[in-house]
Amino acid sequence: MNFNENDAGATKSPVGGATLVGKTTVILAENAGFTTPDTQEEDPVSGRRPSVLENHGYTLGRTVGSGSYATVKIAHSKLHGCDVAVKIVSKFQAPADYLRKFLPREIEVVKGLKHQNLIRFLQAIETTHR
Repeated sequence: MNFNENDAGATKSPVGGATLVGKTTVILAENAGFTTPDTQEEDPVSGRRPSVLENHGYTLGRTVGSGSYATVKIAHSKLHGCDVAVKIVSKFQAPADYLRKFLPREIEVVKGLKHQNLIRFLQAIETTHR
């Protein structure tokens, strides 16, 4: 997992055996991200802060599905050189029992899936601001 303890606002917390970053938004499936806390410097060219996904080598693409409190997007992984699926779960919209019981279970189950034609878990990240 690409966890860096020096990431702004990052803290380690075990969820389903995965190391997550932060406190508020969980992103899981084949990678992760959103914008980093305000301590991150803006890019001088674009005028915006890089996202957590960008800091981990992912570029978000189109949305392929969404539900009550989660969205699945396609992203490109520079590290793996391919497109991957990203599941973004809003902790503000998700029920407490889902966050406490079902999300950790989902992460644990997905981590165990390794099939060349289906899915392979890469990482889970949690941010502090969404």
